[in-house]
Amino acid sequence: VRVVGGFSIAISNVVYGLSDKSRIAVSAQGFQEEVRDLTEKEKGGNTVVELREIPGHLIIKTTPPFEGTRWKINGQRVAIAAGFDRKMASGTYSLEIDSPFYEVEKRSIKIARAEQKEIIIPFRLVQGELTVTSVPLGSSVTLNDNDVGKTPLTLKIDGGKHQVKTQHKGYQTITDALEITNLAKEVTRNYRLLHQRA
Repeated sequence: VRVVGGFSIAISNVVYGLSDKSRIAVSAQGFQEEVRDLTEKEKGGNTVVELREIPGHLIIKTTPPFEGTRWKINGQRVAIAAGFDRKMASGTYSLEIDSPFYEVEKRSIKIARAEQKEIIIPFRLVQGELTVTSVPLGSSVTLNDNDVGKTPLTLKIDGGKHQVKTQHKGYQTITDALEITNLAKEVTRNYRLLHQRA
């Protein structure tokens, strides 16, 4: 407690007024300072001053950043953004970070009053599987412009957007786009190639 106005002094959290008006400031570590005038009723007695805590500041970044990342705190979606930046009351929170091409990250985060906490969380790519079959069998398959074999085939591939091309001599080429995500880790394609027109 300290005196910020009027003719008064504060000693060991007790204010001694030498005039009719006394203005005090009450503070504690981790709490916002409260400034107020003492009333006539409060003179000669005890005064209760409630302090509001200074919220913590939580900043979370991911590597790599992804604009469509979904952020949940204690099971509630709070943002869809590349990062998380928010003032929060002190406490322990359950954090879930969901970005489609990466494994869902779950963490318990503790933040104290007035604490600024910055966390960098590395994403782990989803490991998926692509199965390709075709009519006719033995069609050549390229994945993202790389030859990967002939149908039927099954490949382990990372999460993300991919382009598949299936071709066979005498047939029209099929080009397809697909995604491996944390909700669709296994993708199957069965292509029916059409004969080339003469």
